[in-house]
Formats: sequence, structure tokens, C-alpha cells
Amino acid sequence: MNQTSIPKTTLKGKIVLIYFPFTDLTGRKLRPALVLYDSGSDVVVAFISSKIEKYDPETDILITKSHPKFHHTGLKTDSLLKLSKIATLHT
Repeated sequence: MNQTSIPKTTLKGKIVLIYFPFTDLTGRKLRPALVLYDSGSDVVVAFISSKIEKYDPETDILITKSHPKFHHTGLKTDSLLKLSKIATLHT
């Protein structure tokens, strides 16, 4: 009997809402994040912030509403992808 495998849906490249841990691990907050890697049981995510006044060109990527594909992100306002704020989370 032949079985056709169904491709696994990956979250990689998607913006998701997750409980992102504080740096000092004292708490967490529901935040948007970009999924950088999805192993199936864990995901590696980068924090997204709307506080663009804290933009650091060394570690941040600016995501602006003026970009033609901004509406695909699901974000509401100009934001920063904070590559200095990365976490591995169990799915």
C-alpha cells in the first residue's frame, strides 16, 4: 500500500504572537515575533517592537508601513525586528 506523505507546515518566516520572555526571565509579555527556525518541537524567534525610536542599525531591521508588502506582515505600525532579542521556545 502506497502512502503519500503530507508536507509539514512550517512557521519559518511567519510573524506570530507569542509570550516572549524578559531578558532577566522574571516574566513574559505577549509580543509579535518573526519565526527564524522551526524544528517542529522548538522555534527560534526574533522579537518585534514598535518602539522605533530605539532603532539600532547594528542589530535592528526597520519594517515600515511604506513598504509595498507591509500589509502581509499583520503588523499595525512601523516596527523593528530586534535581532539582539532572540529566543528558542518550545512549541
